Amino acid sequence: MRLRTILTLALTLGLLLPAVAAAAPTPSALAGPCAPGQTYDPACDVDHDGDVDVMDVQLSAGHWNQSGTWMSDNDHDHLGQTWVGSNNPLKIGGSFGAPDYAALVLANGSGSGLSVGAAAATGVYVGSAGGTGLLV
Repeated sequence: MRLRTILTLALTLGLLLPAVAAAAPTPSALAGPCAPGQTYDPACDVDHDGDVDVMDVQLSAGHWNQSGTWMSDNDHDHLGQTWVGSNNPLKIGGSFGAPDYAALVLANGSGSGLSVGAAAATGVYVGSAGGTGLLV
């Protein structure tokens, strides 16, 4: 009886250990921004409440093993922020459709639509334009 128990245990462990080893996370997965012990990263904050906690885990676990196209939430603005460049200029590129066909649209009721406070050389420069380079 004891020999049968030992053989059954050995056979069971022999079948389970490879499956457990295959399910272990890879070193590259443990090195990401959401790995335990890392500093706060907004990419890990699923519910956008300023912390990474059990609620974030629960929200993401409901969609485990799914795939698709990631899209930004776009329910925010940057009003009142000052962005300071440091060899990283703001670049807007792409193909922009109707109704404006423009990469940047400034629309306000009064005041300055665009203000260049100081420029060492050129405040507004249009290098090449197939149509209207600057329309005021």
